[in-house]
Amino acid sequence: TLDTATNANTNTAATTSSFVYDNTAPAAAVSIPATGTHYNSAGWNSTLTGTSVDTTGGSGTTATISIQKDGGASACWDGTDAAGHFTTACPNYVAVTGGTAAGSATANWTKTLSSGSLVDGSSYVLTVKTLDTATNANTNTAATTSTFVYDTTAPAAAVSIPATGTHYNSAGWNPTLTGTSSDSGGANASGTT
Repeated sequence: TLDTATNANTNTAATTSSFVYDNTAPAAAVSIPATGTHYNSAGWNSTLTGTSVDTTGGSGTTATISIQKDGGASACWDGTDAAGHFTTACPNYVAVTGGTAAGSATANWTKTLSSGSLVDGSSYVLTVKTLDTATNANTNTAATTSTFVYDTTAPAAAVSIPATGTHYNSAGWNPTLTGTSSDSGGANASGTT
């Protein structure tokens, strides 16, 4: 700036403004549950975990999650860790513990979902929503997803040859052993071996 005084007083640093242009929502990852995994009650970890970070603008991050059961329109989790709570309209984003971080720090979030909340034979999709603190808040309603199946029913098996209770001699013995196995999980079956 310059005034009109005789010796023209000058201020070359009258004011400055710095800013970051940020039009990208924070990134996210899910650690538990691992996507594409089939879990039973013994293998299920009731603490869901993941991360969120604003790597482009560094304005901070907030993560929330939505979990949908069997692809139903009104089959999202309401955030209550108990049986019968997958009845809310989808998506339904719920708060997580540790889901907020400032600047470019990483938010390490957790949420409890015990095996008693899950239904045997059902498939689930966990979706992470991220939001930063830029002026017009960049949001990504599907920053990352993790799909998993909860399956607590063991496969069924039957032996065809040799027949139970039968006595064999060398003439009647069939050297090819046969049988069947199946997983009643339907479309979400884990498979059998």
